[in-house]
Amino acid sequence: MSELKELSIQFPGCKPNGRIRLGMGIASQLGIELSALTAGRVLFVIDPVIVSLSAHLPLLTSVEQAGLAYDIFSEVQPEPHLDGMKPLEEMLRATAYGAVVGLGGGSALDTAKLVAVMAYTGCSAEDIFADQKRITGSLPTVLLPTTSGTGSEVSPYSVMSDGTTKKFINSPYLYATVAMVDPELTVSMPPRVTAATGLDALTHGVEGMIGKDTPYTRALSLQCVELVFRYLPLAVADGSDREARYYLSLASVLGMLAYMQGGGLYAHSLSYILTTDHGCPHGVGCGMALPYTLQLNRDHIGDILIALGKTLADDRPLTADEVITRFAALVKTVGLPCNLPAVGVTEAELDGMAETLVGRYFRALNPRRLTVADARVFLQAMYDETIIF
Repeated sequence: MSELKELSIQFPGCKPNGRIRLGMGIASQLGIELSALTAGRVLFVIDPVIVSLSAHLPLLTSVEQAGLAYDIFSEVQPEPHLDGMKPLEEMLRATAYGAVVGLGGGSALDTAKLVAVMAYTGCSAEDIFADQKRITGSLPTVLLPTTSGTGSEVSPYSVMSDGTTKKFINSPYLYATVAMVDPELTVSMPPRVTAATGLDALTHGVEGMIGKDTPYTRALSLQCVELVFRYLPLAVADGSDREARYYLSLASVLGMLAYMQGGGLYAHSLSYILTTDHGCPHGVGCGMALPYTLQLNRDHIGDILIALGKTLADDRPLTADEVITRFAALVKTVGLPCNLPAVGVTEAELDGMAETLVGRYFRALNPRRLTVADARVFLQAMYDETIIF
């Protein structure tokens, strides 16, 4: 896997006639891509960290060379809230745009996708989340991820917080027109962000396969798992490792394509609670909870654990318990928290968290039907860091 080829895919994960492009340095072609979509003004939605690093400037140059005018919104929240969309609503009322560009992590991309729908429909963010039938179209979108984990660049989702609740919309109009996955844009990620987003990608792949086990999801998920286990420790140790960055970007795309089939399970559910209640980064929560989600479903996913055991094999395939332990070990290897106390959770919170896990974030596709009592055991194991329960 040493040849870093450019890939162009017309496939689920982008609008009709759209494309997923992956390649080193392709972000420099943004102006060309936009010129094919619009002659109008372009709205950039950019992660503020990217702006602080001036990493967006070469992209703006490309757009200027294409003769396109643009505006920039860079007040993207790390965990976007619906009430934080008000400034964008004001921009859309003041200016007509021909396309929207999202540049950043999942928060920036989810915001850009929502803005493109708002611009097309004339609806507010709150109205769209209240009634998804209002999503009748979208401006053309080009999405460029600067992390390799959320998969938002190829997903039909936008996730926003409303008070203390995570809310979701799901529509084919939220797909990118062009997803430009340039691993060069991920090189500036610090080790902890690299680790967290990589585990997010891993969770997408594994939960997608467990939620809907088909030959299609297995092909995507097992390749995602292989790439993350091989390359995430390398990228965390050396962020300039271009081969590792390339394959983690590919793993992110593969993981989300699998996730779209089966959806999230309880690793994602727990992460939403940790994000809203403790400010825990999404990928950190997912990575911590994923081994326990495997253990929770152990007796219902024997074939999947066997397949994972072959994928992670060294001299021999791993047993089911060894697979689960290997997932837990990866979290430690990349230096992320492995138990709930490490992210500020107290034991007194576990009862309430169990109620929320089942009541607010129940997962119908989880192979084992979760009761509140089961959820309490699940959380206690994570609190005590006991992988077998």
